[in-house]
Amino acid sequence: MKQIILTVLCLTTGLLATVINVPEDELTIQGGINGAMYGDTVLVQPGIYTENIDFLGKDIVVGSLFLTTGDTSNISQTIIDGDANGSVVTFDSGETQDAVLCGFTIQNGSGSYIPAFGTIVGGGIIVMSSGATIEFNRIISNAVNHEAGYGGGIMVALPQYPVIIADNLISGNRVTGLNVVESGGGGIACYARTPGTLDIKSNVITHNTCQLSDEETHGTGGGIMLFNTTANVRNNIIAHNTSARGAGIALRSVPEQGTPCIVNNTISNNSASLLGGGLYVGWTRPRIMNSIIWGNTAPLESSVFGYPIVQYSSVEGGYEGIGNISSDPEFVDSVIFYLTAAASPCIDAGNPGDMYRDIEDPDIAGSPLFPAMGTLVNDMGAHGGNPDETIRAEYSPVFQAFIDAVDSVGPIERQTVVDAFIPTVNHFPFIEDSIHCYYIFQGDANSVVVVGDDGDWDSDRYPMENIGDTDFWFRYTNYEIDARLEYKFLLNGSQWILDPNNPNIYTDGFGSNSELAMPGYVYPEEIIEQPDIAHGSVADTMFYSEILENSRTLKIYLPPGYADSLDMHYPIVLFHDGLELITHGYALNTLDYLIEVQEIDPVIGIFVPPISREAEYVTALTDSFSAFIIDELLPYVDSSFRTLPDPQYRAMVGMSYGGLFTTDFCYNNSEVFGLAAPFSPSYWAEDQSVMWEILDGPQKDVRFYIDWGTYEATIAYWASYFAGNLADRGYDIQTNEWHEGHSNGSWRAHLDE
Repeated sequence: MKQIILTVLCLTTGLLATVINVPEDELTIQGGINGAMYGDTVLVQPGIYTENIDFLGKDIVVGSLFLTTGDTSNISQTIIDGDANGSVVTFDSGETQDAVLCGFTIQNGSGSYIPAFGTIVGGGIIVMSSGATIEFNRIISNAVNHEAGYGGGIMVALPQYPVIIADNLISGNRVTGLNVVESGGGGIACYARTPGTLDIKSNVITHNTCQLSDEETHGTGGGIMLFNTTANVRNNIIAHNTSARGAGIALRSVPEQGTPCIVNNTISNNSASLLGGGLYVGWTRPRIMNSIIWGNTAPLESSVFGYPIVQYSSVEGGYEGIGNISSDPEFVDSVIFYLTAAASPCIDAGNPGDMYRDIEDPDIAGSPLFPAMGTLVNDMGAHGGNPDETIRAEYSPVFQAFIDAVDSVGPIERQTVVDAFIPTVNHFPFIEDSIHCYYIFQGDANSVVVVGDDGDWDSDRYPMENIGDTDFWFRYTNYEIDARLEYKFLLNGSQWILDPNNPNIYTDGFGSNSELAMPGYVYPEEIIEQPDIAHGSVADTMFYSEILENSRTLKIYLPPGYADSLDMHYPIVLFHDGLELITHGYALNTLDYLIEVQEIDPVIGIFVPPISREAEYVTALTDSFSAFIIDELLPYVDSSFRTLPDPQYRAMVGMSYGGLFTTDFCYNNSEVFGLAAPFSPSYWAEDQSVMWEILDGPQKDVRFYIDWGTYEATIAYWASYFAGNLADRGYDIQTNEWHEGHSNGSWRAHLDE
């Protein structure tokens, strides 16, 4: 390590470079920076320097004597103390990764106010619209106190150049005072959407926190929080951190990479007060490889909350994926988390590929360099693999053979290989081995993005990769074997098209989308009109509401045999977004089928369309809409049809905003409707007020069926949280999660639940 540091110093102190000594040449570190030129080194003697330093756009090295001696005692003895007067170190004037901070203790910073963000960020260090290399430092005891704060230890915002955070201790940093649920990043936070990449490697990130003490739902990412960030997180120990969600790592909207972004990390003994003790993953499906996720705690999903692609990792409680295990890693300690040589199942259990191999001991050929153990096959966790080895994308066999064939020819022949491959693909998107999925577009374009359920319809999330010298674009990912998703292609940032190679299209009230169904997805037979079974009748009624002062067309479904069974009375099911459910959800076919096969008793269906959807279901008109149902609609239905008036025979069904209203209405009117079936309910709306009213209120006599899709991240998060808390409070509740998105294409298939 010392030789590497000395080499770096020599490279940055050539014939035209200068070493400025502090305090010999300049009394303060900032004074040294002020006098430095590109390539200079500011070399700082041990001591406590109470100041806040700014690199001023200069690509220089600022380091302690650790630079020249390799003596780690200089790191703890050379202290930059921010005196709670802002960020201790600032890179915000266009510095690149050649601006190096090395060998200090960075402490007692309080962050910088960023007007564009309206918040305080970067307690210890801030990198804003720049780059930096931050290595071999102790970044400790810094704090950001703001209702929407980020980055107690380090904040990286909108990096324009690479940012490297390596070999640091990042400990005891805090983000407090939070009043925004998703704020946080106790140790490190990054918000990108810019060209610069972020490497976080070989750090110990421990005992950081981001949480408002009296509000368990606020604070995300105790150790690390990444938002819209292209990152490589490798060989870190992330332990003993706390937050409401994602106490170890929180990942939100992380752009998809062809390679895993979290590799050989030990994520252990972190504690979340809400969910995701080890990992919280939202709006994204990052790849996680060769890691240990063990000993973390949370009321909901102690190890992993969300749906990352995890492989060759040890996950407490188990996690589906190639090479994963759920065996105790047998740590020697809970500080450095060495593995027990004789007993750990994580030794030699990582990805066996050569690019993941452990570092070879230079003195013992064929043996790994301690603390890796066993053979050179990757050890799971922070001590396995090589953080400096380039990881290349790995594809499934057929597609990899195609890529190899393209790479084996010159530029002129590459298009010929592409043109020969396309006719061999018998299904678009191309699916291999049941889980590997390749979106493919062939055509003239400057950019192509896959936009759809997987990615929350974000038009920037998943750009396709172009094979150079060809018109072939692709995006590779993995899905569950029974997933069903809708998507479009966005060409050149403005032209939305269906997948021209995919004949499967789903159309609803919002238009048409291409449909991807993985091999294990089963199309719902109940939505298909079947002429050989009995059918109910449907009557249209124009209904005027004096309360709402408007009219709407109701559709009333009467089950088969209703007209002939004059002594029978029937349960009722009220469907919100009723006309949409009939037209695009095929609800009438479903009712006919379920009654025919005796999965449900015959029911009367009341299909109610909204007039002012958001106002009636969520905002200004919810009380009036509730009164309309109780005081006008139900009296009409009960007087016109043979209904069962008991609340246990009255069910309400709603999707999205309709699901939110269904939950609210049935809770507050449980003496009228005793069965609530919210699908993909929008509990996030209005600051989750409906959810908190119920969880904080008295228990009511209402039964719930709640379901949601894996690929509607915000809804899945709040729905699962709400459902779990309802169960804890003793409610009769049934839930389902489907590997689908937010559309009638999903809901139509689950009305039978």
